[in-house]
Amino acid sequence: MTAQQIAARERLSLLVSVRDVAEASEALAAGVDVLDVKEPSRGALAAASVEVWEGVAALASRLESPPPLSAALGEPDEAIRCARALPRGYSYAKAGPSGCRTVARLHELWSSVRRSLPVETSLVAVAYADHAEADSLSPEVILHETVAAGLRHLLIDTFGKDGKSTPEQLSMSRLGGLIREARGQDVWVAVAGSLRADQLAGFEAGGVRPDCFGVRGDVCVGARDRRISPERVRRWRAELKVTGGDAHRG
Repeated sequence: MTAQQIAARERLSLLVSVRDVAEASEALAAGVDVLDVKEPSRGALAAASVEVWEGVAALASRLESPPPLSAALGEPDEAIRCARALPRGYSYAKAGPSGCRTVARLHELWSSVRRSLPVETSLVAVAYADHAEADSLSPEVILHETVAAGLRHLLIDTFGKDGKSTPEQLSMSRLGGLIREARGQDVWVAVAGSLRADQLAGFEAGGVRPDCFGVRGDVCVGARDRRISPERVRRWRAELKVTGGDAHRG
């Protein structure tokens, strides 16, 4: 890894999840490093409609320097169907591993989704902090299999959206170990899952530094299925600058 790449990884990126074109426009104006598209009323990684995907891609294409786009595809059965419908223009796609109790089932999911995605779209492996609730493999096992499958991106998230965040589910120590292992394997790692801006000091104090933080609920006015607030997005950007320097695009 070059000195420039090392310096880039010391900065922190901000991913914001939006549900429609109007929210995407607001998030882009407020400033994001990765723009994620999902339907928050239907679960952790529920897919938006094809029309929303296409609208967000068209919006981003009109920008001089758009951020990478990410799409949530849903849990296994939905993800395989949705991968076939994802339009071009998305850098990343995420498939939830709920119900994947074995390594073989996990690799079957990843293989099916990867075959169906547009050529320019990279599959992001997902590990749930509350993996028992999701009936899926542990984050440590999923990280190991991410490397084995040649995937370069990992999201650590929560399956249940009851307000208990990823560091509260895993402990900051365990989360830090996962991130260090991922980065040691040159896997880009994002942490999401009911995160709050006031938790960033705890990440910094514990030396827990992912490449990216993903947020939805904490930038909404009210519950995570309400509208996002551009001001709250700007607050997150300001907090990340204090914590880890200017964010970079993932």
